[in-house]
Amino acid sequence: MSLSKKYFSASILSLIGKGFNMICMLGILWLLNAILGREGFGVFMVAFSLMFTLAMIMGSGFQSLLMYHVSRLHEAGEERKIQLLTGQIFWITLLLSTFTGLLIFTLAAPLEKLIGLEGFVEWVRLMSFFIPAHAAAMVLPSLPRARHRAEQTTIYQEIVLNGFRVGFLALIWGLGLSVGWIAAAYIASAFIPVFLIFIRFPVWPSIKDNPLHLWDFKYVGKISIFQILNQPFRGFDVLLVGWLASAGVAADYTIATRLAQLLWVPKHAAAQLQVPRMGALLDRKDYSQLMLEYNAMRSVTLFCVLLGAAFLLFLGPNILTIFGNYSQAFTPLLLLGAAAVMRTGVGTSGDLISMAGHAGWSAIVALISMIVTLCCLILLIPENGAFGASMAVCFGTLVLFSGYWLVLAKIEKIQTMPLYAAIITALAVFCLVLPTINLISPVLCGFIVIILGISTLLSNKDWLIFMKSH
Repeated sequence: MSLSKKYFSASILSLIGKGFNMICMLGILWLLNAILGREGFGVFMVAFSLMFTLAMIMGSGFQSLLMYHVSRLHEAGEERKIQLLTGQIFWITLLLSTFTGLLIFTLAAPLEKLIGLEGFVEWVRLMSFFIPAHAAAMVLPSLPRARHRAEQTTIYQEIVLNGFRVGFLALIWGLGLSVGWIAAAYIASAFIPVFLIFIRFPVWPSIKDNPLHLWDFKYVGKISIFQILNQPFRGFDVLLVGWLASAGVAADYTIATRLAQLLWVPKHAAAQLQVPRMGALLDRKDYSQLMLEYNAMRSVTLFCVLLGAAFLLFLGPNILTIFGNYSQAFTPLLLLGAAAVMRTGVGTSGDLISMAGHAGWSAIVALISMIVTLCCLILLIPENGAFGASMAVCFGTLVLFSGYWLVLAKIEKIQTMPLYAAIITALAVFCLVLPTINLISPVLCGFIVIILGISTLLSNKDWLIFMKSH
């Protein structure tokens, strides 16, 4: 199979999985609101954000380590080393994340006093073991992706996990079960794909043969620090909204973030195969092929994201009414959509830095971004609620990806942000921001964004060269 067909196959299956995930996510949001109500939904999502943040921190470093090594070992046909390495990484992840879950369980009461939301302590205790479940679901299902079988990872991490989750929640709603079963649904749905992969590819830690070295644990530490610093974009922002505002405002902001995250789908779909290929191409020092694929995928994914942004501009208010009284979430939704456009316009620069082995620089950039984001969150949330939190995320995203661009340009001498991409991305961001301050109609901006989406394909031909030359 040609490389372009491999990309197409992996991306299409990933898009199917992400599409299924999108439908499930919308169903989950509706079901949670139906079971818990708006205020209860807000409290649950604040607690869930804490558990998700900790699970990401525990799992992301080991997931990246697995991707880093296995993508290279697969090219060399080192199957024995892959099995040993995966066994060590998976069981260390499970052990550390289980300990973290136990620790959070014991700290539930002090955390409720800190956050100040009624009912928070019960959700923290019920959801504490979501931490090892989600961390394990990050690591082991990534093995097929690291071996360039991204479609299998998509099936397990997207279709199986989310299918079971929405099914469990539908049963809870339909049978009128107590809300505590929601935690069981989240934990079980995360463990199921891990169990299925383990049955097919059992991996155990080895005392005799240890493929991990000090460098590996330093790498995991740097990536984990990066995830800690990156959490204002992946859950910590919801925690701050719940702490500095109210459960209702947290509910508005959560709905906006979940819908805006749908714009991440095209970039993540392309990255399923692109990221492990980065490791192999960097190892061979084939920079021309690396950048051809980088620019091709950026153009295609930015086009798709801009079409999605136009859809939000046209129909955002109507979509929000599906979940309840969430009309105030429209302006935060547009700002978070602008942040998603920024993320896509720069391409997979964060993954490129990690696969190049510059985890330390990732952490430094993320630290600066986190400081900017947290300062803005603390300053803007009390007076502006969800709108202020969304503005803070936009500022932080701009700093984060500007930093990635600068590091890659200076250290690797790789230009990841050509002028055409910068102009189109900036114009699209303005089209999403201006309606939030009533300077221009969202509908008019939607048509402009569609034109910009077409322009991103016309202004760069790398995607055509990539399709024709492979």
